[in-house]
Amino acid sequence: MTSGIISVVGRTIRSGNTPFSIPEVIQTDAPINPGNSGGPLLNSQGEVIDINTMILSHSGANAGIGFVVPINIARQVVPTLIEGDTCEYTWLGISGATLNSEMADFMKLPPDTKGALVINVTLEIIRSDGEQESIEVTLDVRPDADVINQENK
Repeated sequence: MTSGIISVVGRTIRSGNTPFSIPEVIQTDAPINPGNSGGPLLNSQGEVIDINTMILSHSGANAGIGFVVPINIARQVVPTLIEGDTCEYTWLGISGATLNSEMADFMKLPPDTKGALVINVTLEIIRSDGEQESIEVTLDVRPDADVINQENK
């Protein structure tokens, strides 16, 4: 058994070499290695609170930052996996960032503007031969770009 400290909650991490992200991940310094990846992370009362998921290691060794998926997310997925099915998530096909005050200033927006800045759009198309293809478009961030906020839905 190992112990560790939860240092950050609500992180979003990339899911391997895919365009997908895993939301609401918890960062911990508890050791995660091939022997306990996928195993439970327990609180001091012995309750399962997370599932050990991955480690970010710059050395390639089992030393680095550990990430765990909250048990409430795992509870939504596990029954489907036990039945032998796969879980497919809805994907909007965009990536971006929260619009902060520096970006609002650069885009010549009012300083209290809130919203999301769309940076990449990935389009899934079906070619004439029936094969699926992904096309990724990187958007230019410039002062005259379109802005979607509560006022101009």
